Amino acid sequence: MWRFFVAAVLAALMTGCGSDERKPVPRRKAYARVELPDTAMRAADDTPLHMPVNASARTECPRPGWLDISYPTLGATVHVTFTKAAGIEELERVKANRMQRLMLNAGEGESESGEFSNGHGFNIYIMKSEGVATPIQFLATDDSAWVVSGAAYFNIKPGPGAVDSLRPMVDAVERDILKSMGDLCHK
Repeated sequence: MWRFFVAAVLAALMTGCGSDERKPVPRRKAYARVELPDTAMRAADDTPLHMPVNASARTECPRPGWLDISYPTLGATVHVTFTKAAGIEELERVKANRMQRLMLNAGEGESESGEFSNGHGFNIYIMKSEGVATPIQFLATDDSAWVVSGAAYFNIKPGPGAVDSLRPMVDAVERDILKSMGDLCHK
């Protein structure tokens, strides 16, 4: 009798452990899922250069030479300035000023940067930083007259815990900035 009881318990335990099904288990902490904007682009209005922006983003020119690209669903705004220099000296001074600003905004956290030419005469520098309110910054110049600079600002408190929850949103805005800079050209 005792052996029959032990065999029955072991058989019950073995059938309970042998399933190939993987049932989802809820996590203790979940992050909100944000709907990312589509990848369609349109030309920004009232800018001195041709710069495409995401078709679902709102644009506003708060003053001449400035463009704010807002992503309401992401809580993000890309602030862009267009500066026309009077000569090479002024162009170099403006570029140096903007580069210093990029470095200050990046803080002391980890950053990745890259440079490329877009085929329309503009050289672009992009910096991506972790754990700051401005995770993506850029500088573009045609090395003769124009400096275009900007930073994506997320209205969310930065920090180590926010990095993973922001990643899809930062990647979506970065994708749009890269597309905008790739197609930036004179009108």
